[in-house]
Amino acid sequence: MVATVPLVLGSEVEAAADAVRPLLALYIGGMGSRAVNSHRDVFIRLGFEADARRIHALSLDGRRAEAARAVPLQMVDQVALVGPRGRLREQAARWRQSRLAPLVVAGDLDTLELAAELFG
Repeated sequence: MVATVPLVLGSEVEAAADAVRPLLALYIGGMGSRAVNSHRDVFIRLGFEADARRIHALSLDGRRAEAARAVPLQMVDQVALVGPRGRLREQAARWRQSRLAPLVVAGDLDTLELAAELFG
């Protein structure tokens, strides 16, 4: 299995997570109908039912910025690596122990070099 994992280096965890929140809100809220949304359902299965349903409703109501703000850090941490270098190392260790391989990381040269450092 292959996973695409956003990687955002930043000194402040919440600010780094802010770079991922709009993408998650788009998938949870904007990729499907009011009745059927497989991306929302993934997060429901991960234990974020109330958050996923709120993000979905906000997105469908056209309140995209509010939907992004409604994505909790715990949800971001399920699918992304965000924060300062030490926190990224801890998160990378968890991903290395998973059955997912390889991980797909996209970004600029600095981001790719960081990914090589964390996973190389």
